[in-house]
Amino acid sequence: RRSPCGRPPAMSERKTCYYEVLGVGPKAKEDEIRKAYKKMSLKWHPDRNIGNKEEADAKFKELQHAYSVISDPHERQWYDDHKDAILRGVDPMGDDAAPEDEVNLWPYFSNSCYSGFDDDDEESYWNVYAEVFQEVWEAEEKHMDPEAPGHTKAPAFGDSQTPYAEVQAFYAYWFTFNTRQRFGHKDKYNPNQPGLSRYEKRIIERENKRERDKAKREYNTTVRNLAVYVKKRDKRVLAAMNAKREAEAAAKEKEKELDLERSKLLKEQKERFYQNWAEQEDDPEDLESQAIIDAMLEEEDQRRKKKKKGKGRAAVESEDDEDVEYYCPACRKTFRSEKQML
Repeated sequence: RRSPCGRPPAMSERKTCYYEVLGVGPKAKEDEIRKAYKKMSLKWHPDRNIGNKEEADAKFKELQHAYSVISDPHERQWYDDHKDAILRGVDPMGDDAAPEDEVNLWPYFSNSCYSGFDDDDEESYWNVYAEVFQEVWEAEEKHMDPEAPGHTKAPAFGDSQTPYAEVQAFYAYWFTFNTRQRFGHKDKYNPNQPGLSRYEKRIIERENKRERDKAKREYNTTVRNLAVYVKKRDKRVLAAMNAKREAEAAAKEKEKELDLERSKLLKEQKERFYQNWAEQEDDPEDLESQAIIDAMLEEEDQRRKKKKKGKGRAAVESEDDEDVEYYCPACRKTFRSEKQML
């Protein structure tokens, strides 16, 4: 990596992958492996390579060893789970067994790992975190089947100009990240040791699984927490949050203005109605107008009740009681309560 947070490259020489030696893929079936072994045996058998005996001997021994491992289900599983350590020639149970491409995420929980927010700066916030999440994704891809249904690539981190919908997709993915890595290097014991009973092997496998699951949970938590850390400092997210707050404040102010205007209008209509009513005799049109006004007032009361639900039921009921008026057509008067009217 360009960043000082990166991990130094490994110096040990890697062996050739056993699947590559046999000429098959990691998902190869038993019959495919057997056919491939026969084919490669004919190619590298020392008796068929008289003029190139030294290389043929080495290739044939390598081929035999690869087949002895891959053709045995238990040995193959162990190899698959510890491939990186085996090919690097380190003890799969030792301290150096961690995958060579494992990304140390802890240095990235600090603003010292980037130098600013300039898109053109290779050490900027955008480029450093784009690269580290890409490395995490590439490590995951090694444990995925690209042909499997539903296989999709993780959303890119982008830069300062990335549309906000893509930014949201990025964080949605990493906030729910679930690693596909097996964490075989966390195994405490080798179940393929000679002399072990089936019961002892099951105990070992159970203990190894417990260690793997623990490492997986810790890794998931670290990656998700890094995404949270990055989001809190993402200027695209901060800008969107500010815009949302401003829009909500403007909408709230607009709603407040409409409420005042609506209340003022209803009050004026009510005053005009009572003024006209006091000057005229009752007739059907008056009663109809009154019903309309009462309905409008009732609608306004109901709307206010809904808005004030969160402020406590007692306060709402008290406020509602103050707004209710009772009208007696016989005496042409209004009352503050039903008891007064009766």
